[in-house]
Amino acid sequence: MHSKIARYLDRYAFQGSLIDNRPREDLGIVVVVPCYDEPGVFETLQSLADCAAPKCSVEVIVVINHPGHAGDSVTARSDATFEKIKC
Repeated sequence: MHSKIARYLDRYAFQGSLIDNRPREDLGIVVVVPCYDEPGVFETLQSLADCAAPKCSVEVIVVINHPGHAGDSVTARSDATFEKIKC
């Protein structure tokens, strides 16, 4: 079973670093939001922002992606989503 997982990760996992900033020392919660042509991602982010703040730092990572064969409309929406939520 382990070899199947290793083969999958070798083939599909991103091998580099996408985030340059180090997390805060008190980081206690990380929320990862997958976003493939997801029109409701802004409502999701607002819902997270509306939550009561915990006593630790929270990091929200939105993974915007689409396959290489995605049409122009999907690619454009991905780009627009990225531009709107990047910080």
